[in-house]
Amino acid sequence: MTRDNHLQTAAWAEACAVKYFIARNYTVLTNVSGHGPVDIVAVKSRGKNRPIVLLVDVKIKTQRSYGALSNEQRWMGVRVLAVDPDGNCTLVPEGEERVRPSRKERKEDDNEDFEQD
Repeated sequence: MTRDNHLQTAAWAEACAVKYFIARNYTVLTNVSGHGPVDIVAVKSRGKNRPIVLLVDVKIKTQRSYGALSNEQRWMGVRVLAVDPDGNCTLVPEGEERVRPSRKERKEDDNEDFEQD
């Protein structure tokens, strides 16, 4: 996939995500920079109760998989919204997100594998 196609696909997936949250009565704020740990902030008012605030990373779902969260995103409580090729959105249940190990953790794992040999 070329960079232009990737950017178009990402923009399409984020538009699907915005539509998903608006249909569920959320106010949606989008990250216009294209960088950072969060694509969307979705806020749902609940009258006198605290609002629901979701930090969301939109992931394009290919077959049965989607990209993993970074440790920083996990620490921040970022949720994953997986968008399939048909535009269907699934908010991944909290705690079931895939997490990508940091470079340091991957290096430590590699060292442990090396030491066991």
